[in-house]
Amino acid sequence: MPEKGLLASMQPNHHDRGIRSVLSTVMFEPDQMQRLREAFAPAEFVHVTPWDDAGIARALEHADVAVIGGDLDERYLAAPRLAWVHCDHSGLNRSARPELFERGLIVTGSAGRSAPALAQHGFYFALALNFDARGLFEMQDAHLWRYIDGYEKKLALWGKTLGIVGFGHTAREMARLGKAFGMRVIVYRRRPAEEAPDVDVRTTETSWGRSSTRPTSS
Repeated sequence: MPEKGLLASMQPNHHDRGIRSVLSTVMFEPDQMQRLREAFAPAEFVHVTPWDDAGIARALEHADVAVIGGDLDERYLAAPRLAWVHCDHSGLNRSARPELFERGLIVTGSAGRSAPALAQHGFYFALALNFDARGLFEMQDAHLWRYIDGYEKKLALWGKTLGIVGFGHTAREMARLGKAFGMRVIVYRRRPAEEAPDVDVRTTETSWGRSSTRPTSS
């Protein structure tokens, strides 16, 4: 569920620590939104759409927490009581600005929430390129139903090597799918990590700036 990581971070005594009002602009399903309300209860919970600028401005006048679908902007930095902003997506690069740190505003994200979808999207492109999907669609549009020259060389992903740089949530899903497709999976990351069953070779950067490569135990 999209709010899973956020709900897991809720503590039962958050109201005692000063959370009196919560602004939410995320577009969850009704049952998920109810769970979010319950997680912050008994604090006031104000839900407005992301494009309701007037409603957001009113709520930010007294909000202690904001749960938003995108990145925070100047409106949130200027909010007088705001102490915590949760951006309901994985990347926080656009929100990590100097003013945020100077003010001491807590910003959290939903790392990993879209990892399966992103990994599948990556394999969509891998399969499309591997089997020349554009060429097939062009022939379909031209009503040509014949053999494509050289198509016998368009082999499956099976047996090919999948190289992954970094090993976060999406990369782990990519590795899992790669093994399901029968690929050899190689991962490069800056720091050593625990063994991963879906990785054949793991490469890490050593403290001397060189690479250390070794097969995994899987």
